[in-house]
Amino acid sequence: MKNKKLLLLTSCLLVFSSCTPGGAKEKLVMSDITADDAAIHWTAVEGASKYSVVVNNAAPVEVMVPQYYFSSVEGTYEVKVTAIAGDSKHSDSDAKTFSYETKKTSLVSVDSTGANITWGEYAGKGIEVKTVDATEYTAVVGTSYTVTKSDLYIVRAAPGYKENKYYVEDDAGKKGILVSLEADDVVTLEDGTAETDLDLAEKYTIKTFTTDWGDTSASINLDGSTNKGISDGNCVKLHFWHSSQWYKYTTALDLDKSYDTFSFMVKGGVNTSASLTFEITDHIMVGSIDLAGVYISYLVEPTVQEWTKYTVSLDDPNWQIAYNNGKYPFSQIQPMIAASGYTIKSLADMMPFFSKFSLRVRGGQDQQYSDCYSWFDDVVLSNVGATSKTETPIVVGENYAIESDAFKGTAKFANDGTGTLSFKLKSNGSAVQLPVTHAVVEGKLHMVCTAQGFDFDATFVGANNGKSFALDTVSGTASNAFGNFVAEEYVLFDDFESYTEMGVGYDNNHKDLTQVSGLRAAYYSDWYKTGNDYAVSLIGDSNWKLMGSNDYLQLDTNGRNDGKCAKFKESSGGAMRYTNRAILFGDGDAFYGTTFSIWAKGATNLDVGLKIRVFTVSKIDKTNHTLDSVSVMRQVTITKNSDWTEYTVTLKPNTAYYGFTLTTVVGSAAAYPLLDDISIYGSISPWGN
Repeated sequence: MKNKKLLLLTSCLLVFSSCTPGGAKEKLVMSDITADDAAIHWTAVEGASKYSVVVNNAAPVEVMVPQYYFSSVEGTYEVKVTAIAGDSKHSDSDAKTFSYETKKTSLVSVDSTGANITWGEYAGKGIEVKTVDATEYTAVVGTSYTVTKSDLYIVRAAPGYKENKYYVEDDAGKKGILVSLEADDVVTLEDGTAETDLDLAEKYTIKTFTTDWGDTSASINLDGSTNKGISDGNCVKLHFWHSSQWYKYTTALDLDKSYDTFSFMVKGGVNTSASLTFEITDHIMVGSIDLAGVYISYLVEPTVQEWTKYTVSLDDPNWQIAYNNGKYPFSQIQPMIAASGYTIKSLADMMPFFSKFSLRVRGGQDQQYSDCYSWFDDVVLSNVGATSKTETPIVVGENYAIESDAFKGTAKFANDGTGTLSFKLKSNGSAVQLPVTHAVVEGKLHMVCTAQGFDFDATFVGANNGKSFALDTVSGTASNAFGNFVAEEYVLFDDFESYTEMGVGYDNNHKDLTQVSGLRAAYYSDWYKTGNDYAVSLIGDSNWKLMGSNDYLQLDTNGRNDGKCAKFKESSGGAMRYTNRAILFGDGDAFYGTTFSIWAKGATNLDVGLKIRVFTVSKIDKTNHTLDSVSVMRQVTITKNSDWTEYTVTLKPNTAYYGFTLTTVVGSAAAYPLLDDISIYGSISPWGN
């Protein structure tokens, strides 16, 4: 019995000791709640087995890790987190509260000025920017973002947590903008600087459109004649047909900056149209719009036989954008792009995205299937901020035939702005020579003479790019002399004053073309002889041979104006022919006029028969050098002992001529007439007759 009482007392003491203050449970303590871009976090609580999360007084949710993800549903949230004790030594913590608001990102607008992107009001953690093809955004520090290259940029209000707001990414928080760096240089797309026709042909692909773009025999080549007086060097000449079909000459384009002005020179054939286009070939997605195949075009109708300069602003409403089987002005395309969440402020900003440039031409049906031509030069992109305008460039040439009610003569202008008028008064035949100054001012020729008794200050309106001028205004003591004044440019092929020696020609005695010189280098001379005792002419006809004599073409000092001239030969051994060099090699200019003229003085012993042939082809050879279809010919007789006399050949108007041959008939003996002042002119003769 005594032992049972002792055991009971011991049990009571053990129970009592476990209920004393020294053995109370320890309450868990929660840290403050923080947040990152995905969830709220707290420090793991030692002794906790889990955490109870109550959101907006809803049923508790138990989590095993010290975090809880934000809700992606827009609204205001109060989150209470309690650490749950995991053993008998601890009791649950007091709840910690964290409040936040979930919002969708939004971005009101984006804009750009130069290389800087700016934005309007936004809802988001911050602003981030990337190019359309990049995978990662760059967070922006500051109120703008400076781009380093032209590209399509995506600007977004960044998703994530900031200042008790959790932002969920939404399309309304993301906008695109095309930003192009403005070029500070000028890009020349075409100016005829290719070395050869082959180089030019390799630069362009040529197609024609029937039901689709296909191969064609249309061609492109260099032309150093039709732009004479417009700019230095060559232009490009497009050859196609009057068939109402479009012909497209396309070359690659590689731009990395924007340009706001497009200018070009164009000269058209009869009833032609031209369209200059920029095309995007890459698949570039602007929102839901794929820009592949989009091109912009500008349509003109070139003036016949007159160079016209078009300066076109990229803001010009006449630009047409081809998209989705339709053509629209940019003002209609902009809203379509904006609806996809993107901003393209101007066509100028689109320039870095165009990967091809085309010259497109079309001839009408008035002359169906006949040859048709257009010429282009100085196709340029720039940033001059010009407004669109059309100009007919006026370039002052060197030589003009002039006539008014009071006088008739010539005008000779130099590049330094000086010049000389030389004429005879119709009233008494007196010869007058006046020094003048000249300049093109606001599209008109301004000419001033301060000579005592014949001073004047006059302006003249030009036509055909300065090939002719008519009086506009005049003042001064000589103003009455300018009634019905007209000036027409003429071509002085040769007055022989520039030669210092007869030189060496390519003949049977000198067969090295690299060694020709002087007068004989400017004229290729051959003669007609059958047989094989002389080398065949460069022109190729086997019956024409290299010159064998040494006296066939000489420089003489008894010219018609007391200057130099040429002495040529008529032979009893065969016809002798003198060909200007350019038409032999096909590298000369084209010339226009209605009269071809030479001056000749008779030989002392015989009349000399001379065939004058002027060619409409740029190069002669054995197949065409006698064809009337590509030339006009007149035979004249230079009378024995005759004084200087003009001999002319009537030319077809509005036709390009490239050169000539002068061929003597067979004489009874050798004879040596003189030759001077070879020219082409229009309705006014520069020689006073």
